[in-house]
Amino acid sequence: QSESDDIDIHVSEDWNTVTVFEERSSYDMEKKTESHRWVTTEYCFNKVARSYKECGKKNPSPPPPYRVLKYEY
Repeated sequence: QSESDDIDIHVSEDWNTVTVFEERSSYDMEKKTESHRWVTTEYCFNKVARSYKECGKKNPSPPPPYRVLKYEY
């Protein structure tokens, strides 16, 4: 099972690209170990449709280079 433990959102200066970083953790019941990985989904602005469409995904990806959101739970 995998769920988002942390999230960060980066918007390019021109607002043409939005990048969503999600840290996901999973637990292996047999090994009794927990693992964490980052997944990045990129959305690009479509000027004709005037909306954002997914245009890239990295799984796993590096963590965000800097933090925009402070996530507390």
